[in-house]
Amino acid sequence: MSRLERDLIKAFFIALASFAVVVLILHFTLARSLSNNKGFGTWVNLYKDLSYSAISDNIGEDTVMMMGSSEFQHGRNSKYHPTKLFRKMGVDVMCIGAAYNQSLSHAITLGSVSEKMKGHKVVLLLSPAWFDNQGVKKDAFSVRFSETQFIALMQNPKLSKDLKRKIANRTIQLLENDKGTRANVEMYANYYIDGKLGPVNKAYIKMREGFLNERERININSMWRLKGQKEYEQFMKNVDGKAPNWEEYKEQADAQYFKKATNNPYGIINGTYNKKFAHIDKSGKNKMKERQFRKDSPEYKDLELFLEVCKESDIDVMLVLLPINGKWYDHLGFSKEARSVLPGQIKEVADKYDVKWYSFYNEDYTAGFLQDVFHPAGKGWTEINERAYKFFTEKSSSNQK
Repeated sequence: MSRLERDLIKAFFIALASFAVVVLILHFTLARSLSNNKGFGTWVNLYKDLSYSAISDNIGEDTVMMMGSSEFQHGRNSKYHPTKLFRKMGVDVMCIGAAYNQSLSHAITLGSVSEKMKGHKVVLLLSPAWFDNQGVKKDAFSVRFSETQFIALMQNPKLSKDLKRKIANRTIQLLENDKGTRANVEMYANYYIDGKLGPVNKAYIKMREGFLNERERININSMWRLKGQKEYEQFMKNVDGKAPNWEEYKEQADAQYFKKATNNPYGIINGTYNKKFAHIDKSGKNKMKERQFRKDSPEYKDLELFLEVCKESDIDVMLVLLPINGKWYDHLGFSKEARSVLPGQIKEVADKYDVKWYSFYNEDYTAGFLQDVFHPAGKGWTEINERAYKFFTEKSSSNQK
């Protein structure tokens, strides 16, 4: 063996040893459990919501959940946002949601941790946009799909095989364009529900599960240390553990809102209108005359899967229906009459499962409730938070409102 060959072999083993050291350092410093209940739950982060281990590790005895979609990304720096307000009040709330989250993704998330959430309370914010004729779009669902949460749901002994199969079948349908993930989901379902896999596939599942959880812990810990922890520590200086004067908050929010929404007749914040809606305003009149909220939207079945998870897991849930901007949709030709069927359809589902529900849908013409066409402004968030806080702090019951 030449000296060059010996040097190459030596360099290879040095590199291998260095890599092993790096992996071990990452494992022991960043792959540990991240438990920081209140701070973690109110941390707005797109990846946090997809991590089974991160969410599971941060559910405490007093944890409540608020689940929704893109509204959590809007107004998050204001004191009216639930992540700020509930943190200030000392409420241990886990906020979960981002754009493209809808009923099925929340069913999977909640089903993955439902053993820990037994007897706890959950508020699900329902966006009217979910209930169109298609329901959740395939590519949108794929973006917010979490393998680790799906695996944990499949492993959950408290959920029936029938419910797991329903969720698996719907998931497989929506992952049609993501062939690799779909194949994994089919394999997980065959193993955990039917027990049909051989030893090689079983070993692969265990290895992949370990890899995915390790990767998530490293990623989440890194992001938390870089930003989340600093934000939390800074904010905790203002925590007083008290509920605000809700009416004062609404008045303050209105005062701020009316200074910012002055350049259009729809009550949309000026900057948002200029950036996203001004060009539609001129060309969009009556473009949605044929739009309707269909009773056969697949979203209703997905919502029922979410409620079945709650029912089988003894989780106390309240559905909260958000409004849309009435003036804007009148302009687009989506009439109030056509829009008005949605609350009744949500009520039917809530009544079927005997769960609480609350509708803000009649706030569709209330100036200051929304900052654009879907997302709550300061007053809207204050109204929503007040209703959620009342639910979180009252004794559990099964009567809907």
